[in-house]
Amino acid sequence: MGGEGSLSPSSRSFAASMEGLRLEIVAMDALGPDERGSTRGRVLNQGSDVLFGFIHLLEISPGFYGPVVASLSKIYPKDMEAPAGGVDDMTKLSYLHEPGVLQNLALRYQTNEIYTYTGSILIAINPFQRLPHLYNGHMMEQYKGAPFGEPSPHVFAIADVAYKAMINKGKSNSILVSGESGAGKTETTKMLMQYLAFIGGHKGTEGRTVE
Repeated sequence: MGGEGSLSPSSRSFAASMEGLRLEIVAMDALGPDERGSTRGRVLNQGSDVLFGFIHLLEISPGFYGPVVASLSKIYPKDMEAPAGGVDDMTKLSYLHEPGVLQNLALRYQTNEIYTYTGSILIAINPFQRLPHLYNGHMMEQYKGAPFGEPSPHVFAIADVAYKAMINKGKSNSILVSGESGAGKTETTKMLMQYLAFIGGHKGTEGRTVE
């Protein structure tokens, strides 16, 4: 593992500010990680180790302490101001790093919030169950013409923005749907087409199968 000399200026600054503080962090690639590949806790102190690099003493939970072996470059601060259920747009996070993003998505998924924005990008997590209440006619009406970001994140909002841009600019538009196999790309595309048919003036789209 790399020592402090290999850190970027921002990482060195964080390392300096961390010393002596009870700063809540997320440690990636740490010894003894949980199933998400990270260990969460508050840094109490830190020391160097010839073999492992840095050993951090963490308060994992109130009254429970344990050492975590990780280089400083793998220590990430947690956004202490973020709400307990996560944020609907991850540009609102104070620290936009991988562990913070994954934690935010996990918190929202636990409350059945499968959509999250990162600016104008929509991140969708496959719920592996049907959620018809999210895609009915009433829901489409809520997003029709609504300012982007006011209703909660949704695939209909992305379709609405693309449609309005096409109408206002008089040019073709496109929506990129990407993801791993099984991520839900096909279903997402169907929902986009369903909304575009709805907003384009076609009646009776609700309840029909879009192929």
